[in-house]
Amino acid sequence: MLDKEHLRLPNQAGDDNIYVLGRIDQHNVVMACLPGQYGTNNAAIVATNLKRSFQNIRATLMVGIGGGSPGQADLYLGDVVVGRRVMQYDMGKMIAGGLFQETADAKVPAWLLNSAVSALSK
Repeated sequence: MLDKEHLRLPNQAGDDNIYVLGRIDQHNVVMACLPGQYGTNNAAIVATNLKRSFQNIRATLMVGIGGGSPGQADLYLGDVVVGRRVMQYDMGKMIAGGLFQETADAKVPAWLLNSAVSALSK
């Protein structure tokens, strides 16, 4: 996945994440995994610790399985799906007729990430 892997650096005190450091193209990247347990709380802890140990992070990508992806006929195993906005699953509710009603504002990715997605979509 990485073009080059870098040596590990020490974490900040209290950060138990395990990181893989490297480079993709001209971008230095830091990768971390959830500690064997899924969920928004664990994801928030990993992200918070990553930000403490690597304070110059410009963009964060949360990558995972497409549990909420639609079952479209042209979506195949191994495809990469990129969302244009983030809607946390507990920020809405199902209403009559099987419709989903949002109860909070969706988070829009940073301009830098939207630009990258637009460039890749062409």
